Amino acid sequence: MDQQEITADFLKNELQTGITFADLALTAKHDDRRERNKANARKAYDTALRFMDTHSPTPEITTELKDRLKHLRDQLKKLGESI
Repeated sequence: MDQQEITADFLKNELQTGITFADLALTAKHDDRRERNKANARKAYDTALRFMDTHSPTPEITTELKDRLKHLRDQLKKLGESI
């Protein structure tokens, strides 16, 4: 596995983790859980953005990463985050 594949896998996992945290925040019944999961989702979003700027994946992977990033961004906006 080369560095490009490792970075792409990291980004996919980071974005999926952020999506999971955002899902948990959107369905949380308690404010503290909602805020904690929202913060974790935002951290994953910010981390993915930082690494995406330094990564040049294949067009197929780029499309997948952008789709996941958009999905996470949309969820964060529903949670009241300004992005």
